[in-house]
Amino acid sequence: MRPEEFDRNAEAALADPQLRRNFAFAMGSFITKRQAVFSDPAETERLRSLGQSIKRRVLSRLPELLEELERNCRKNGIVVHWAETPAVANRCVLDIIERHAATRV
Repeated sequence: MRPEEFDRNAEAALADPQLRRNFAFAMGSFITKRQAVFSDPAETERLRSLGQSIKRRVLSRLPELLEELERNCRKNGIVVHWAETPAVANRCVLDIIERHAATRV
């Protein structure tokens, strides 16, 4: 989708009163349920901090973890394709499609 298409679709969605009501209801429901599960603000903050710590640790080891994932995938017969750019990723997908004479992704 092109940016101008996205902008047009977003404007149309924002102008739709029913969609806005549905979204407001869904968010209100989500917030109510979240508050019921995470009723203790101190515990919520502790979990948020723990999540941030885990994220930092994982990101600091990302290359190593990706290589481990690749090894485990290969052990299970899964082919792993590495792509540093979207263009390379697209080329990998197209090669697979052509190799298997696929007509849909």
